[in-house]
Amino acid sequence: MNRLLIDTKDRRVQYASAGMPELLLYRPGSAGIQALMAAGLWVGNGYTKYTANPAEASLSYEDGDILVLASDGVLDAESGGNPFGSGGVHTALLNAHSENAEKMVQAILRAVLLHTGNAAPSDDQTVVVVRLGNGVSERRVDV
Repeated sequence: MNRLLIDTKDRRVQYASAGMPELLLYRPGSAGIQALMAAGLWVGNGYTKYTANPAEASLSYEDGDILVLASDGVLDAESGGNPFGSGGVHTALLNAHSENAEKMVQAILRAVLLHTGNAAPSDDQTVVVVRLGNGVSERRVDV
């Protein structure tokens, strides 16, 4: 589970993760993609072993910033024992970052299919892309 709150008035993003892959941030013009992590236990067996200490983090966003959430089914998609991984998501996003949100989602899922040789997924594959800025955000969710 991931939590993402986009405050368009203050131009801030608040995020937290409960064992799911981290939120990714791409800032156009930057050389790479930043993984955004918030530490803390939110759900699961952690409550029986540890005192729950959920944590969230936040950052300011700029016009054109792109947020990507990809489920573990995307990252774990395998070809010959090699997972698609965050590197596959990064490459697909860098190649498609100038497209709209829907086309970025399609590019990431197409890259997964190419990686796996069109094999049927062994887990759900979910990708969410949000492009931020100018009071307008794009959202696309594929489950």
